[in-house]
Amino acid sequence: GNEVPEKFPHQVEVSISFPKEIYSAPNFEKILRELTKQPNNSFHEIFNQKLESRELGIVGGVEGSMTVDDQDQDYILIEEDTEIQKYKGTKFKIFAREKIIRLRLNSESKNNLKQILSYFDKVLSETLKGQDIERKFQCIQCNEQGLTGHFFASDNFLPQKRLDKCSNKSHKWDKTLKALTGS
Repeated sequence: GNEVPEKFPHQVEVSISFPKEIYSAPNFEKILRELTKQPNNSFHEIFNQKLESRELGIVGGVEGSMTVDDQDQDYILIEEDTEIQKYKGTKFKIFAREKIIRLRLNSESKNNLKQILSYFDKVLSETLKGQDIERKFQCIQCNEQGLTGHFFASDNFLPQKRLDKCSNKSHKWDKTLKALTGS
């Protein structure tokens, strides 16, 4: 197929962004390259918009599965272009200013997502050495309400203790996230 599914029916989503970088395009490719080296990972579907015709939103993605500690986990890894800056008078009219990379995991799985997130964070840390990475955990309650709330996370996508409520200041780190992450 030429499109990556946007969501699992029941999912947990974490994202990373690069707050100090204006051009972070190769990061998604670096992560994919690292994942292809992992013997416990396989890609099932790959989607990528042509660079010349990219629009805001999802520009690339992979549907795959990984095995961590003898547990299989399906995932969707997405590259998203957010802010766009236009340059007049050049042949290159659109450049991504910010990239967000999203990892979506099927939360119906009985697997321990804490181990999966720790594994993914290890891949990120090894691949993006020295880069400033901002980790976020999607607020499940905001998502169910059609909102885009999140919690800031630290290494291994564990919640930062200093933040009691999501970015919308509506919800606390809920029992589902606590159970899934073991926090």
